[in-house]
Amino acid sequence: MRRRLVRGLVFFVAIACVVIVALWYLSFVGKSRAPALLALRTATGSLEVVNALGGIPIEKRFVTGRVISGMDGGNADLTIRVAGPNGQGTLFEWAQNGFGGWHICSLMFRGSTGTEIVVVSDAATHCDGE
Repeated sequence: MRRRLVRGLVFFVAIACVVIVALWYLSFVGKSRAPALLALRTATGSLEVVNALGGIPIEKRFVTGRVISGMDGGNADLTIRVAGPNGQGTLFEWAQNGFGGWHICSLMFRGSTGTEIVVVSDAATHCDGE
């Protein structure tokens, strides 16, 4: 009887952990959607990035990072794995959310071959420090 109770408790805790992680991930996906799409649109506009990936379409594979957003704005530091017809790489984005919506503060692409392309330089933007 005791062994069955322990197994049931372990199963319940495991299910609770899976549900918590799933809810956290869905929350992150929702918060990161707008800045990640902005980064993809901006990268698609860069001929160097398009050439490095072998053309368009560029598809988003996986997004990791941190998004802090509230009623008065926010910041996003995202790593976005991307792929094109002939290559893959990673976009590194720093974006801020203000009264006009999300805007990119810096965006860099690193290809699988080590190619680095600065798409948006933080020196050219007017972003507040994090």
